[in-house]
Amino acid sequence: MENNPYLNKLVGLPSGEKDLENKLSDFIKKGVEKDGGRFLEGYELEKTSEELEIINFTTEQADSIADKYSAKPVTIPLNNIHIVAAGGTEAITKSCEGAAYSPKTHRITLDRQPTKTWFSVNLFHELLHAKSYSALQLTKTAEGVELLPYRSGMTVYSRDGKTASMERLSEAVTEYLTKEFYENVVVGNPIFESEKDVPFEVHRLDELSYFENVVSKIRDRHPNLYQSKEAVIEEFIKAEFSGNLVKICRLMEDTFGKETLRGDTRSIE
Repeated sequence: MENNPYLNKLVGLPSGEKDLENKLSDFIKKGVEKDGGRFLEGYELEKTSEELEIINFTTEQADSIADKYSAKPVTIPLNNIHIVAAGGTEAITKSCEGAAYSPKTHRITLDRQPTKTWFSVNLFHELLHAKSYSALQLTKTAEGVELLPYRSGMTVYSRDGKTASMERLSEAVTEYLTKEFYENVVVGNPIFESEKDVPFEVHRLDELSYFENVVSKIRDRHPNLYQSKEAVIEEFIKAEFSGNLVKICRLMEDTFGKETLRGDTRSIE
């Protein structure tokens, strides 16, 4: 959607309904700014000056990735980043621990972290989700017509909103970039100098191991097409931010079989 800074595409619109598209675009913008930016009473904490500094720094780093790979980088207002007390994210989302991102409202929720490093790394991960390819869909439900997520990076939501596919790949790419951010930007940066001796380990190791395996097998399967693992990784990063899944789906099916993408599907309660 050309005039919507929070969305790449809206699907499910009747063809030729430009006025409806414009109205929905305005509705979505207001929803992001009003609902996504609404103060979370009973949970949210006021941002400290140090946290604001980290937010600005981390957002600039996430923007540099989005600007490189996305034809239309997504904007995330400061008010849509919510810092809550320990356990607050899980209490609000009923599922996610520590940090969460809502593709419908572009709301990022993070438990307050004990160190600047943890805060920046967790925020970077959620910002990448927020700034990756984003699409919503108009879906008919028993209650009428509803606006639901359709794409978030490589994740594809079913038209009824009940399942999500390729979510593990999307998480794996995001965690890979987060690890790169920590190792190449955070470590040694003056902002985090006071924490240089504080132990820190990148989490989501399962996703990183899974991604390493996927990349290695694609590289081995296509040695003439990809001269290095880094070249394969680039394909996945491009897909996460551009929304173009054709090449990735072909690579996955050719390397692992046609059923592999169906296996990366979960139900949404």
